[in-house]
Amino acid sequence: MPGLFGLVCRDSTDLLTRLERMGEALHAGHERVRDRWVNEVTGVALGRESLGVFNPGAQPVFNAAGTLVLVMEGELFETGGLCQELARKGYPAMQASDPELALYLYESEGVGGFCRLQGVFALAVWDVERRQLVLANDRFGLRPLYYTQGPGLFAFAGEIKGLLALEGVSREIDDDAVAEFFAFEHVMGDKTLFREIHLLPPATVLTVRDGVVSRSSYWSLEYAPVSAERSEEAWVEEMVDLLSQAVRRRLREGVVVGLPLSGGLDSRTLLAVATQVLGVSLRTYTYGLPGSQDICRAQEVARVAGVPQRTLYLAEDYLSAYAEQTVERGEGLLSCLHSHGFALHAMADECQVMMLGNGADILFYTFRSYRPQLLTMQDGLAMNLFRVTNHPFREEEMAHLFSEQYYPRIKERAFASLESALAKLSPNSVDNIYDAHRLLGYHRRSVLQGLFTINHRLEYREPYYDYDVVDFALRVPPHLRWNRKIHRMVLARLSPALARLPEGAPAKPHGLRWVWQLTWQRLKRLGTRLGLARPAWLRHHSYNFAGLSYLLQTANRAWVEGILLSPRTLERGYFRPETIRQLVSDHMSGQRNVSYQLGVLVTFELWHRRFLDT
Repeated sequence: MPGLFGLVCRDSTDLLTRLERMGEALHAGHERVRDRWVNEVTGVALGRESLGVFNPGAQPVFNAAGTLVLVMEGELFETGGLCQELARKGYPAMQASDPELALYLYESEGVGGFCRLQGVFALAVWDVERRQLVLANDRFGLRPLYYTQGPGLFAFAGEIKGLLALEGVSREIDDDAVAEFFAFEHVMGDKTLFREIHLLPPATVLTVRDGVVSRSSYWSLEYAPVSAERSEEAWVEEMVDLLSQAVRRRLREGVVVGLPLSGGLDSRTLLAVATQVLGVSLRTYTYGLPGSQDICRAQEVARVAGVPQRTLYLAEDYLSAYAEQTVERGEGLLSCLHSHGFALHAMADECQVMMLGNGADILFYTFRSYRPQLLTMQDGLAMNLFRVTNHPFREEEMAHLFSEQYYPRIKERAFASLESALAKLSPNSVDNIYDAHRLLGYHRRSVLQGLFTINHRLEYREPYYDYDVVDFALRVPPHLRWNRKIHRMVLARLSPALARLPEGAPAKPHGLRWVWQLTWQRLKRLGTRLGLARPAWLRHHSYNFAGLSYLLQTANRAWVEGILLSPRTLERGYFRPETIRQLVSDHMSGQRNVSYQLGVLVTFELWHRRFLDT
């Protein structure tokens, strides 16, 4: 995937060869820009793999004295004022590229200047005079950098594979990360599944000097105290203005932008901003299986908005078809059930950049309105949150899943990690604590890993992660975020016609809804047990883009069983073979829907084969 990579080492023998190995591990075949820089005297090497959409000029960039060397991936916004300020100090900043601007800022203000950059970026600076390597990223870390340190070596890369390409990098498993992945379907903090490889946290400056690594944060997510009485109308007006500004910033000339459109609130609002405020007709794209909700909903949204819409159909065997690629690109940190992003590769035929709706469902929502049981639970913040997020495997289930030899190494470690993460937060209300954790924990990691399935073909822009939009969201009172109230009001203001379209499946009569759901679930289970195939039009109509349970029972059944029931999997020593067999049997017979449990198990096994067995 596009990204930076490099190393600082005591032994500079074959330095360029080692750098090239890292670059080859990141190269996915679509990168158009491949930059390399090596200084064997100091034992420093920097590189970049890039699609060449943002900042396509050659890198690294250097200061006038040649004492600073910088590589950067990503892009910056609203740089006009900063350019003028640096120009007054004598820097040639008015025509500077984003990497050059970041370099001038570092030369002028040191690492403290990075907090002034707005955008989505990762950068590395080699400071010759200080003999210091500096890594930095944006507020939300949306351009990943992983790093590792060993005797006489510090290395970093945009993917873990880049680090594993180096000899001597430890592949020891992090048991805490394993516990978290099975308990939450993601890992927390800066962890990866490798104990000695870490993810650079968001809004972080990392320095390496004389083998000593230090990290500091230049920004923290802090919700504002509830402000004085302000009308809902005023909140809505401000959000409309800021979202319009964020989308405008991401529709700069020179690149073709497409919008993945599910028809839900997040992408629908971005479409409304583009068409109703900015007068731009975006190309829209929707993936799913025939008859799925997203396709039906998005087609209607596009029709009402008057924009072109292209449907990218998934085949029923897409899980097995994309699984190994998903694990390869997500490096074991993304369940192979989330491989649908590969369908968006077809956008690359017509677009260079995706505009995504990530972040809105956390920033303008309260987790307790999604999980109302949190309102009545009385076991403390950490335990309450653990009980509603401990999925796919609950702690008591993990005790029966993992072997007697391995389970003691991970017992209750997932809860301990959650408790530690919450202790580091200081929001001023229960809602804000839950929401801050979801934004910085689950959401950030799931967004990053999901992007890995796409970003080696397409660049991406995230309007909801615009700094001004996030600062605004942190001021919105929880009652306006409850059930996404303010977001729905904004869409109604932007486009009443789009706001009137249903967000989900056609509603059943309220009093009979539970009867319908119960009857439908029983009919599906009966059909599965009898081996009856569902009519094509009924297979996915009640799902957003695909019925995962059905797909695992049918088109992907042999694949799941072939992996999980193989001696290679059952004899590794992590799991109890009888538990694995029971889970597979229960799902395939329709006794229980354990789709996400099977997804995590398959992912872990494929990760083991790809990154540890080879």
